[in-house]
Formats: sequence, structure tokens, C-alpha cells
Amino acid sequence: MVHAAAEVPLCGHATLASGWVVLNELSSSLDMVRFETKSGQLTVARADKGQLRMALPADRTTPFCAPDGYGKALGNALGVSAPTKFTSGVN
Repeated sequence: MVHAAAEVPLCGHATLASGWVVLNELSSSLDMVRFETKSGQLTVARADKGQLRMALPADRTTPFCAPDGYGKALGNALGVSAPTKFTSGVN
């Protein structure tokens, strides 16, 4: 996506909005549109009930050792049971 002076690696909101414009205003007969970005190919497609679905590239993950209490705090913040394994995306 284009941002003021440079392309940023991933701008999901702008990609989804661009997909909406293409699928609903410019080429309403299409079911899917693909965008080539610095993050790879991003796909926006029609879904049920007029919604759009966007596929994002997946990074490899690597395990990391979380600080004491991190899992409990994260679970509490999300309203779910505390996770016991943690991974982080790699650039």
C-alpha cells in the first residue's frame, strides 16, 4: 500500500478498503481481487451476507519464554484461560 512517501510492509485496513472499492464499485462482477505488496500477495474475496474476507500472509513463528505472570494476565485481559505456550512472529 502507498503511505505518504513510501510503501509500508502491510496496511490491512487500506487493503480491505481498496478491495471493497474494486469489488463493489469498479468491478462488481468479480468475486476476488489480489494485491501485490511488500508483505506478499493479499487477497480480498466476497464472503457470506455481503461481507468481505481478506487473506493475509503468515510469518513463521518461534517459541519464546514469557515473563512470569504473562499468561495469566493475557488470559484475564482476553477473558479466556491462560495460554501455556507462546510464539512470536519473525520478520
